[in-house]
Amino acid sequence: MLMTLGEFTFELSTLAPSAIENSLSLSLPKHARHNGRPAVQFTGVDNETSKISGVLYPMSGITGTAKTLEQIRNMAKTGESYILAAADGYIKGEFSIKLVTEKSQAFDKKGTPLKIDFTIDLIRTDNERTITLDLAG
Repeated sequence: MLMTLGEFTFELSTLAPSAIENSLSLSLPKHARHNGRPAVQFTGVDNETSKISGVLYPMSGITGTAKTLEQIRNMAKTGESYILAAADGYIKGEFSIKLVTEKSQAFDKKGTPLKIDFTIDLIRTDNERTITLDLAG
């Protein structure tokens, strides 16, 4: 297991990420000052996102298939938030699926893709609740 999103487990046999990109944007509005640079005031966190990307080889029997991506699309369609947790017990928080993309390539005679690139964009929906579970006991 590499990580989980709600009940969905990311691993080689489902969707194994080849890259995970995390972003944090802050709210820093500017306020004009006379004869000087604008003052910048930190007013809090604006957005926190994660982008999970990888490649599926559906005919290999090793990775997941297009049906695995369908599970993620169905989760996205609910609009719900899911807990994103790493294998080491670190809980990143609650995230909603904002975007699921897939690019199918190299098709067989029946039109089945032999390679599918995927990207899953997540946006954090909770209010900074992160904890680490003691999995060592």
